[in-house]
Amino acid sequence: MNAKLKTVELQDRQKSETAILIPIRDSSIATLAAHGLLDAEQVSAALHFRDLWERYCNLSRPAMAFERIDASRSPDVLSAKAEAKKELAKIRGITGNYGFQLLSKICGDGYHIRDLYSGRRERDTHTDLLKILLAQVAASR
Repeated sequence: MNAKLKTVELQDRQKSETAILIPIRDSSIATLAAHGLLDAEQVSAALHFRDLWERYCNLSRPAMAFERIDASRSPDVLSAKAEAKKELAKIRGITGNYGFQLLSKICGDGYHIRDLYSGRRERDTHTDLLKILLAQVAASR
């Protein structure tokens, strides 16, 4: 099977009982889960972090439109952003600054570990650290 077409089924317990199919080349989390390095709790924590990251960061970026968007008219947007910021601050407190940066790069921005770290030892060390951090986030939920 072609590696680009191979998909992994990720179950997110928070959302619903439906599974998510993600091409393993699109996500380091999906790649690690496909190789059996992450358990279901860690994958769920990674998807939860990604959801928080997208809610906070996407709402922080200005829209690419010609008209002005008044966020004060939409309290839902502001409350979702505030809630995401609060949750992310809690995760930063649990994981520390370095751990939070690693989570934000891998889970939030979608970088692959192999793109961030060139040496085999660095990749293995940061994969182990990522597993520990995701277990901490899963335990705190």
